[in-house]
Amino acid sequence: MNLAPKKPSLNKDVRKRDLVKIAIENQEILKRLENKKSAYNIKTWQKNREYAEKYLANISEYPLKIPSEFERNQIKTAENFTRRPKFSNLTKEIEGF
Repeated sequence: MNLAPKKPSLNKDVRKRDLVKIAIENQEILKRLENKKSAYNIKTWQKNREYAEKYLANISEYPLKIPSEFERNQIKTAENFTRRPKFSNLTKEIEGF
């Protein structure tokens, strides 16, 4: 067992200064990000979608049925709750193959 005292780090103060500097820079970046106005424009997206849906309706051979937000959510929910075959059934199918 070595009981000799540990030597103090020669660059401890430099590392602390660097850490403080990085923390301050990170805070400045965070402030700039929080104060920046969003570049996304939802109204433009909605207009573009409406235009695309009208275009699709015009070029489609059959009537176009676009699911509503409610219908899309129901489809996602149904997909999450679909029954998957049990492992025992899979092994039986594999054995029968």
